[in-house]
Amino acid sequence: MLFRSVLGRFANLRVVSQSLPHARIRLLSSQPYVPHDVEPRWQKTWQQHAVSAHHVDAQATTSGAKGTNDSYYALTMFPYPSGKLHMGHVRVYAISDCIARIKKMQGHRVFHPMGWDAFGLPAENAAIERGMDPAKWTYENIEQMKSQLLRLGTSFDWDKELTTCDPSYYKWTQDLFIKLYQAGLAYQKEAVVNWDPIDQTVLANEQVDAQGRSWRSGAVVERKMMKQWFFRITAFSEALLNDLETLTGWPDQVRLMQQNWIGKSIGARVEFTVNNKARSKLTVFTTRPDTLYGVTYIAIAPEHPAVHELGGRGFRQRAAAFAASRRNASDIERAKTSAGMYLGTTVAHPLTGEPLPIYVAPYVLPTYGEGAVMGVPGHDTRDFAFAMEHNLPIRRVIVPAGLSEEETTRLLSGQMREAFVDDGVLVNSGSYSGLPVAKAQAKMVEDASAAGFATSQTTYRLRDWLVSRQRYWGAPIPMVHCDKCGVVPVPADQLPVLLPRNVKITGKGSPLASLDEFTSCSCPRCRGPARRDSDTMDTFVDSSWYFLRFPDSKNDKQMFDPAVVNPHMPVAIYVGGIEHAILHLLYSRFVTKFLHQQGLVSCSEPFRQLLTQGMVHGKTYKSSINGRFLKPTEVENAEQPMEIVGSERVPVTTCWEKMSKSKYNGVDPEPIMEKYGADTVRLFMLFKAPPEAVLEYDVNDIMGQHRWLNRLWTLVHDYLDVHLPASESATSGGAPVVLSDAWRPSSTEESSIVGAVQGTIRAVTAAVDVETHTFNVAIARLMELSNLLQAASPDCKRTHGYYLAIRSLLLLLAPMAPHIASELWTHLVSRAPRASVAWAGDSSLLDVLSQRWPMSDASLVHTADTISIVLTVDGKKRDVIQVPAGADAATIERAALASDVVQRFVSDRRKRIAK
Repeated sequence: MLFRSVLGRFANLRVVSQSLPHARIRLLSSQPYVPHDVEPRWQKTWQQHAVSAHHVDAQATTSGAKGTNDSYYALTMFPYPSGKLHMGHVRVYAISDCIARIKKMQGHRVFHPMGWDAFGLPAENAAIERGMDPAKWTYENIEQMKSQLLRLGTSFDWDKELTTCDPSYYKWTQDLFIKLYQAGLAYQKEAVVNWDPIDQTVLANEQVDAQGRSWRSGAVVERKMMKQWFFRITAFSEALLNDLETLTGWPDQVRLMQQNWIGKSIGARVEFTVNNKARSKLTVFTTRPDTLYGVTYIAIAPEHPAVHELGGRGFRQRAAAFAASRRNASDIERAKTSAGMYLGTTVAHPLTGEPLPIYVAPYVLPTYGEGAVMGVPGHDTRDFAFAMEHNLPIRRVIVPAGLSEEETTRLLSGQMREAFVDDGVLVNSGSYSGLPVAKAQAKMVEDASAAGFATSQTTYRLRDWLVSRQRYWGAPIPMVHCDKCGVVPVPADQLPVLLPRNVKITGKGSPLASLDEFTSCSCPRCRGPARRDSDTMDTFVDSSWYFLRFPDSKNDKQMFDPAVVNPHMPVAIYVGGIEHAILHLLYSRFVTKFLHQQGLVSCSEPFRQLLTQGMVHGKTYKSSINGRFLKPTEVENAEQPMEIVGSERVPVTTCWEKMSKSKYNGVDPEPIMEKYGADTVRLFMLFKAPPEAVLEYDVNDIMGQHRWLNRLWTLVHDYLDVHLPASESATSGGAPVVLSDAWRPSSTEESSIVGAVQGTIRAVTAAVDVETHTFNVAIARLMELSNLLQAASPDCKRTHGYYLAIRSLLLLLAPMAPHIASELWTHLVSRAPRASVAWAGDSSLLDVLSQRWPMSDASLVHTADTISIVLTVDGKKRDVIQVPAGADAATIERAALASDVVQRFVSDRRKRIAK
């Protein structure tokens, strides 16, 4: 690369000042930058004096008191307390803390709480492996992770901290369960469930990945019948789908994922008459009624009752055995197979009377439509594969629009080699031939309804939320089973149903089911003997409403007081991983809509804006021989990595992949913060990549941020120790100098620097806006400003404009690197002239984080006739040219290429120039 880029494709040209920079004098600060001295001191100060950007109005913490309506609720997806923060944690908390601090400085009353998603299988697994009480393991981890969050310099409102495994929280999770039950939205039934054979528990459909494996253990999921509790989320299918349109602050990708998961299908229920004595009816659901003339078989799920009821003589027993052998396969496996078995009976085509064979086909799922589909191999890819496997007829009933009669005839006379799934017009479809697909669909459903064998119907892919879990470490389901009264909810005054402590956990089945002292109880209704439900709730129930508890987290009378919580809702910005796009976010939307329906929440959507940060990837080494992951200690020469194999050195494959213990590419943030400081790590996370993008961890980038902070430290102390006029020092004893908004620069260079500051304020403000969050751009502009200040002449460094520029730089930096900004601000305002300037802060506030966000002053923007452009080649300064102010890119490029100095260096190599 010939020129180094700063702005756009004009990489090497940078505006330095209105005049040529004077020779720089390198002065070492008398106070070196030592993060280990600075950061713990400020963290202690913030904790002692509660100097936090994120407090709920004190009145709103008392039950029944009304909060104000100007809250900015900044929320991070709360973590599972696994023991130690990883780089992914550090990134998301750096982002959310920066946003919260900026909003506080911009005048918002920011609420930024933190808590712990503390129930879950990892604690049980740890209990099995270590012989340790899950509660003890969890709370020890919480303490460790909390100390790490404080070490990172976050300013969470710890007064509102909550933990989902605490009885004071899960009491209200149980209350939510009962509210849903009383509203007819929680019910129990026998169902085919996803069974994790390793964790010995039931999984929701959303917890099974695309390979049919458990999202937690990685085990291949099995299918089995069990009695389970469900939440009727399907009652809100239409609202969940339609309201996605209102979530304009969410990434399109997330909205699309939820839309696809809800999976609305508009079609028809079609009845086929079975060719038996009873003339039974077999109903199918189809989204393509226009293909009715193309049906050549009917396929039913292995679980369909017709397997046992309709099987022909000699077929029923074999078909039932085949169906039983396929039921345990995962949905993913079933979708891939073309296996099937003829049931030995047929149905009559409702339009032609043609007999159509019935097949048991595992690719048909019992939860879709009626558990039966009409096979249209000419126009469905799966049906085509099934027909080819079983030698069934394939008929074309749709052709592309616009074909001539001759082209259509030729197409119909040929053999289909694949299903035609595009739009077109109907053929071979009786009186409907020639109609476009859309018109044919409507007309055929209308006619079939009139004939009595079809009705229009809307279905959804979304299924009710299975919430039962056969494990210990979760919120007990607050229901009692009585032989006389049936299922009875636990009365409110008996909540919480406490999770017993010191329970032996083996990892096999539910520990609570065999614990008589827990399950044995009296029926709340008849007082007779009864048994508690031994299942616990899916942990996603805990996290489906925690954001509503935070503003009123100490309330012991109700889930939350609407008068306290509603002023904060909906959450202004929610920061977390896209891996929760379906599970957590969909469930939270459902619970919010339910509580809105109950009159407890004023909004029907919980999160106004969603920021999904990208993953952190680490440098990963793979053997080029067998593809195994290599430890860094197994690799020689990081620049050209080699693996020692026998007596040979073999090149290693290097790539960037998601950090994982199994890939040996993880990085513990603790020693990085210990070596370089929390501010350096925060800046690295914000600067390396935009929040939504993947971040590739590189220690060289960490070091780059650390060097910049060192230069900034030196810049401020050089001003205080060398350039601050003695007569203006706050310690001089002379008349104090007070600067206000009326101040104006007195020299060309001072005016140029002050004008550059105004541009920086505007650029950084735009970069950190809620619509962009391009913190990397903001930091780049701050680096440019610091370079400009460092290059200023000694005379300029003694001016008030230079001093105010430093103040503005620290104000803009404060939310991103709060420790060093706080330290330098304190040094600056305690020694330099007093000032109260909208774009440079107020000296009466010693806490930089309590300052207002700087506002640019358009009257200070410098408008000289010409500006200086520094030209660099291969990263080194080569020439300075003058160009008209406001010159466009083409003009600057021409002027740069006309430079004799540049011509000598670029020769005939490729030229890249930037302003």
